[in-house]
Amino acid sequence: MSEEYITLDGLCQQLSISRATGRNWLRLGKIESQGIDPAGQMYFTEEYVSNLKQSLETGERRSLRSRRNKRYVSGKGLYDRYVSDICESTDTVKSLVDKLERQNICVTEMVMRTLLADCALKLLVSSGEITVDREIFPAYIDGSLTIGVWSALIDDIIQDKKAALSWANNNKNLMDTNYYYQKGEDVLGLLYMSIRDAGSRKAAGSYYTPTKVVRTLISDVTGDMGSRISEGGKRLFDPCCGTGNFLIQLPDDIELNNIYACDIDELSVQLARFNLALGRLSGRRHVNVDEAIWTIYEHIERRDFISEYRNDSECGGDDKKLLADPGYDIIIGNPPWGYTFDRETRTLLRKAYRTAAGRGVESSDVFVECALKLLTDEGVLAFVLPEALLDVHNHKTIREIIAESANVSRVSFLGDAFYGVQCPSLVLQLEKSSDPGHSKGAVIERDGREFVVGTDRPLGSENFMLRLTDDEYRLLCRIENTDNCEFLRGQADFALGIVTGDNAKYVSTECGEGMEAVITLSLIHISEPTRPI
Repeated sequence: MSEEYITLDGLCQQLSISRATGRNWLRLGKIESQGIDPAGQMYFTEEYVSNLKQSLETGERRSLRSRRNKRYVSGKGLYDRYVSDICESTDTVKSLVDKLERQNICVTEMVMRTLLADCALKLLVSSGEITVDREIFPAYIDGSLTIGVWSALIDDIIQDKKAALSWANNNKNLMDTNYYYQKGEDVLGLLYMSIRDAGSRKAAGSYYTPTKVVRTLISDVTGDMGSRISEGGKRLFDPCCGTGNFLIQLPDDIELNNIYACDIDELSVQLARFNLALGRLSGRRHVNVDEAIWTIYEHIERRDFISEYRNDSECGGDDKKLLADPGYDIIIGNPPWGYTFDRETRTLLRKAYRTAAGRGVESSDVFVECALKLLTDEGVLAFVLPEALLDVHNHKTIREIIAESANVSRVSFLGDAFYGVQCPSLVLQLEKSSDPGHSKGAVIERDGREFVVGTDRPLGSENFMLRLTDDEYRLLCRIENTDNCEFLRGQADFALGIVTGDNAKYVSTECGEGMEAVITLSLIHISEPTRPI
């Protein structure tokens, strides 16, 4: 089969739908395959998938614009789960978003930057870093308000001052908002994602991490590493920093000189720099502000992590761009899931990463692979990842790589943690090791309970057995090693869910001609009776 063909799994990944949904669309004739390969798998041409994506984006294919295809949703909305329950600026952001909707304001990049710069200036005032007795935004633009070295950060956000001031003067009712600085609250991030087009964010695989999840990850990492963080200048890196929510939650004993981050989105990086500067410098009169801000500029960069850090020579490629950094002791973050790479980038990634060797390239897997390369010996990696990484076949390669280079030290199961996204997630914490492939001693947090893995369960490519307590794991091993048993493996199809499109028509409690039995079960008992379908 030609390299220009895409499997059903690849199509589902590019459209951000489940395989069950893709199979349902095929059955209902909403999509059509272009053939069957020698292995008996359906495939689609790149041209067909590209046209299908375009028709979804433009709304031409309305038959597929269901609640299960939310990738192409556009518009503005408030992502209030992103900040904590005590954030005092949530209502302010909601009020502004409502005004934008009611007045049908077209939020161009210039408009977005104007609103964000206004928010940043007011956070500065609220924090006590500057004082002003008049409208702050026009005062800053016309030069009557000077804010010293902070102006570099604000100017980066605004960019076109003339256009920004003109728009602000014509929309004064949108500039009369008050924002309140609270340490550890990413108000700029909340505002940015609430007014940015939802469709472009999802196409980029960008789901900003709720503060509750961020604090869980930071607490786990800093608690587990203890005094090791402040000893010997441990270098910490967030390779997908967004607007900096992970960075502003870091404890003060991680010095600014040892914090590094990057992101592919320019405006996110500019907001992250401001957030980190305000969080680290607010109320600290003994700190050299100029020096600290220039350190932030050097360490927080716009960079394509998996492209710029690749080492193609390891994979036989001609591009021998070697890793220049000496390594990081801690790597944290929430890498993008399901990012759609163009064909040229996929070709480059296939040379550099084992996780990109297949037809579909899962961005979160590539981030994990690259991050493990950059870790120092005994370094710690903590990422927010899809729970599917533990056992779904598409993540088999990254499981192999983890087993070859690291041990699992902690797993926190989060469930559906992201606003409007039905995808169970987890925080996976790994420790790079010369004796890799183990999970004994790992702390597992799930469904409000916590336990420690006491049995050394080898990390295998087929799955990571990390959901089970030791008693459950021993029981499963006994079942698998029992003689004269029949197993469903190889004799049944397994699914996280079945989408029929019309349950009343296709699901029945009585077996009819052409129907198949559907059995739902848990680890040790059948939870529902057999139903024909």
